Amino acid sequence: SGEIKGCNVIEMISVLKEFDLFTSWLPFCSKSVILGKLGKVEGVGLFEVQTPFFARDCIIHAFACDSILENKCILVQGSSIDKSKDFDIPTPQKTWFKDRMIIHNFKVKIELESTERANVLVVANVESKAPLPQSIVNFLMKKVAGMMLIMFLKAAMKIAQLYDNPHRASIRSDPQFYCDWILPKFEKICQKFGWTAEIPLSILESKKNIEIDGREINHSEISSLSVPFVVSPEKIELK
Repeated sequence: SGEIKGCNVIEMISVLKEFDLFTSWLPFCSKSVILGKLGKVEGVGLFEVQTPFFARDCIIHAFACDSILENKCILVQGSSIDKSKDFDIPTPQKTWFKDRMIIHNFKVKIELESTERANVLVVANVESKAPLPQSIVNFLMKKVAGMMLIMFLKAAMKIAQLYDNPHRASIRSDPQFYCDWILPKFEKICQKFGWTAEIPLSILESKKNIEIDGREINHSEISSLSVPFVVSPEKIELK
């Protein structure tokens, strides 16, 4: 568990949602592929972790639950699957170096304190099949969990800083999710809890025209910003 602060909750959601970008921030992750989507916040993916001692891949079915309006929480849960009626599951490759690990249960709880601060709790039951004593595996898992929180925060903070950031590009390319679905929820949360509703400009870049305080902002101006830039929703007009 740990605290995350200094980045917007929408950017945190992007880092969790974009499964195919896990290789850009998740420790030891050498491969991450979306096998199929079952809904806006549910899907099946394959990821692989590789260390100098062994490599393990995993097929995981994960989904998120939105309970922010009730108790300020976002819950993400997942577990391994070995078959699916909707998608083809790759056959595991088993060698002395490589095998398929099993995630019996994986839960992430993000409890928001504000739009830019959250407490994160990660609980996992993983059968790594690593050629190491279980005590060492448990020790390594705790260290990796701590690294995950640090790398998660760094990945979320980079979204506002770099126009060509891969997560920011994913936000731009998916306006139906971020602008049409997430943004209204975000505004309701701020209204209910009295939080300052600052919206990362990155989620608005998919719109053709953006007006702030009556002045039209074009994408060339957005891309030239070298620092995080947020605006209040009452000053924005989307076209």
